[in-house]
Amino acid sequence: MVDFLWDSTLGGACPIVCDTSPCSGTITHTYGTLLTGDYYRRWKKLRIYDFPVFFAKVVIPSRSEWPKVPGTAILHPTCTLIKSGGSPALKLVAETFCEHVYIPAEAGCCGFAGDRGFLVPELTESATAAEAREILAIEQFPTPLRYYSTSRTCEMGMTAATGKVFQSIVYLCYEALVATPARSA
Repeated sequence: MVDFLWDSTLGGACPIVCDTSPCSGTITHTYGTLLTGDYYRRWKKLRIYDFPVFFAKVVIPSRSEWPKVPGTAILHPTCTLIKSGGSPALKLVAETFCEHVYIPAEAGCCGFAGDRGFLVPELTESATAAEAREILAIEQFPTPLRYYSTSRTCEMGMTAATGKVFQSIVYLCYEALVATPARSA
């Protein structure tokens, strides 16, 4: 894998951006511990980012104004994003591209745990109960309400818990930058 990433990034010149926080976390915090010698030296030169962190550090600072979509972005920070310190980046991305942002006070682990949510859906149902109640009680925020996270399985778990369609934060960026008339801002 190191050879492939090294060659694909022109020796680390191009960043690697992963749109799934658990994958980003595994790649950045685990793989390097398994390597030695030249593989390890090259690995350390690779610039690997989780999507919200890349957007917050590299993309957003490149312009003073960005188009926003109307409504409220409701965020579910994943466990990995929280552990890696990336939650502020997720919030910044949402604030940059949506008029209003809300992170539930009860936001926590969705219990999907990789594939556990497929095998033991009661785990996810139990883990998301308080956060789902909070999300479903939201009435005071400007509409439309939009739901985002940074892991497809977490998005599936939160969608199952709330009946609201959670999707990748990438879709908010896309909608603001490409799919709305606001893009000319």
